[in-house]
Amino acid sequence: MAETMKDHYEIHFKNANYLLGAHAAGLVGCLTVLKDYAATPQLKGMGFFVVLFGIGLLASIVNYVALVFARAFAVNAEADRREPHEQTTNFLTAVHFISVPVALLILVISIIAVMVRFAGL
Repeated sequence: MAETMKDHYEIHFKNANYLLGAHAAGLVGCLTVLKDYAATPQLKGMGFFVVLFGIGLLASIVNYVALVFARAFAVNAEADRREPHEQTTNFLTAVHFISVPVALLILVISIIAVMVRFAGL
């Protein structure tokens, strides 16, 4: 049982790390480009991308924190040989299943928006 739980959370954490990395890289990229903002007219509107990647990064962080707590509760319940607290499990599951789609949707919107905005360059 413990090995199955470890594998389960390992997959979720790997995916959460990818989401965190994608949004963080997008945000860092936007902030790096902002140094040339005043001199380059093509960069007008970069604030939109900063906001998108920032929201996605926040959703990714919420997802990661929910996973940390879910794993901690699962490990503690397994160690105590009892069932996890149902309301806590339901809450963390809901947070996870809300934050992941939000982060993914924002990532897709951000990528499409970057492609559309800079397609003519």
